[in-house]
Amino acid sequence: MSTPTRSHSMLRMEPFLFLVGMFVCFMDIPNIPVGGVHLKMPQLVFPLYMPLLLLRYKFRVKKHLTVLGALFLSFLLPSVLFSTNIKISLEYLYAAVISVIIMNSMYRLATQMGSETVELMLWFYRWTVITTVPLVAFRLQERGHYTLYEASYWAIALIPYYCISFNRLFDQGRNAFLWDGLIIVLALVTSSSVSMAIWIVISFLFVAFAKGRLTIKTIVTSGAVIIFLLVGAWIASDRVQSLFQIIADARDWSALPMLLVAAGGNRLQRILIAYRAFVEHPIVGVGPGALLDFASLHYRASDFSIGGMAASDFNTDLPATNAFLELAAEAGIIGFAAFLTLLWFVLRRSAGKPPISPFRISVVVTMLSLTIESSYLRPYVWMLYGITLGLSDACCSDALDHGSLKRILARVIYREDRNKPSAVAGCPPLSKGDSGIL
Repeated sequence: MSTPTRSHSMLRMEPFLFLVGMFVCFMDIPNIPVGGVHLKMPQLVFPLYMPLLLLRYKFRVKKHLTVLGALFLSFLLPSVLFSTNIKISLEYLYAAVISVIIMNSMYRLATQMGSETVELMLWFYRWTVITTVPLVAFRLQERGHYTLYEASYWAIALIPYYCISFNRLFDQGRNAFLWDGLIIVLALVTSSSVSMAIWIVISFLFVAFAKGRLTIKTIVTSGAVIIFLLVGAWIASDRVQSLFQIIADARDWSALPMLLVAAGGNRLQRILIAYRAFVEHPIVGVGPGALLDFASLHYRASDFSIGGMAASDFNTDLPATNAFLELAAEAGIIGFAAFLTLLWFVLRRSAGKPPISPFRISVVVTMLSLTIESSYLRPYVWMLYGITLGLSDACCSDALDHGSLKRILARVIYREDRNKPSAVAGCPPLSKGDSGIL
């Protein structure tokens, strides 16, 4: 009897490492005490990925990604050296190193697996929703958030799922979208998250625009969904009812501060803290991770009232709700410029490749979401950078202008040689010099 070849093996290392990597990147909980600090699972697991993948692929590296990762980390060093809290900043520097390792590792795995990556991603996203349902049903979670801190974080982590699913809808029709559409609705119901509804609608509109399907019908349908969600929010939320009441009672612009506070809660004031810290420390910032400590020591809540109005639950020791301003406040212009350079590289590398458009859109929508959320070092975001770059390098745009996502991205590809990256269907494989971890 002949021995099965590697190309038919279902136990290849890459899919296993990829799924474990996704699972770990979605784990905000638990925080594990290690030597006086608390580490998340990605910070414990991914240090093992880099040497493992380097050895497996004979130390071949991606030069551009190596330089960008090193650039980002080196540009954080001045902020660490001049930090207002060196201990916290060193911890954040380690988290930044892990973020770069996550991006590099997932890049390498996505490059090796090609379109199989998308199949695994879809099944993993479905799994997160299906396993969250019993958590909510048995009151283990009041609002579904899987293993993330809260529902709004889960809403952001699922953005690639929305984009891939809507891309399948436009490429393959309703039947291909049906089950994923139901699972997305299930996620929305279990999370009771307004922000999830927003990112779902925005993802749909962006994908429709990219596919040339942003018609009057699409816009009207999206508008109807938004109105339906607003009506549902008005019925279910006292806060939304008070917001509508403020709008109804407004007679002039003097009601604007009250409206802003009612609409954004303490979010706008938390953004103002980051802005003020950046203005006062524009070059190197207050130090990675040190904004909360700095603000609580140097600012008072009353300094950030808006037209005399303030959210009742606002305090200066809350994280900024804009990841970009947070990064600028903590790392200054130097660190912020390095991050924007990395982000520009991800978007540029994935441009002009239609099958990769759902991932590129995912990056854009995720960046939009981070304008009202905190933390620029979320593991699942850096995972998305790596996967987007990996699939972009596994494909060539010239051969993919008219292909469908099902034919190009959703087909499982096996290889006989594990050192030879698989191409996305219809594209030539990467050259040997263009493959690598970094």
